[in-house]
Amino acid sequence: MGFTLKSVIFFTLFDIKKKNFISIQENKLTFLCKHHFVSKKEIIILGNGFYNKNIISWQNYRKIIKNIINDNKQFIINFHFHPIESAEYKLKKFLDKNEVLYSVNTLPIEIKIFIMKKIPFKIYNIYSTSAISLSKILDNKIKIININIPNKLIKSCDQRIKVKLIENYLISNKTISSI
Repeated sequence: MGFTLKSVIFFTLFDIKKKNFISIQENKLTFLCKHHFVSKKEIIILGNGFYNKNIISWQNYRKIIKNIINDNKQFIINFHFHPIESAEYKLKKFLDKNEVLYSVNTLPIEIKIFIMKKIPFKIYNIYSTSAISLSKILDNKIKIININIPNKLIKSCDQRIKVKLIENYLISNKTISSI
């Protein structure tokens, strides 16, 4: 008795084309969409695990975050830790020194946004796939900005190629800005 696969359906939030007998259906996350009050006084910075994975140095990661902070001093700044950042002491100390609010929790940012009473008008991220899901959930209600990392700051050639692929995908999403 053999097993024949006639069709497979995958669900993803990415826009991927159908391949042979595999059907790919885009999940637009409409169950998470709701009306949010947008606060023009707040921003969120999404953390990234690149320095934990030794893709960029702690000093360069800190400089990237510091640049975002300096460009947004007039706003309340919230930092959402990436799951692998695990709220490290040096990062918390850096955020405290720069008067950035943060909370240590295990919720994905998409769920955190869903339960917030008010959402920030801007979200900064560094090559985060959550930018894709947030752009679908929030449907252009806020500005989502990807921070590009210069190649010279990325430690290895293999890592540069991987980061470039992510960057190109984010740029192809017209609802996400890049700087």
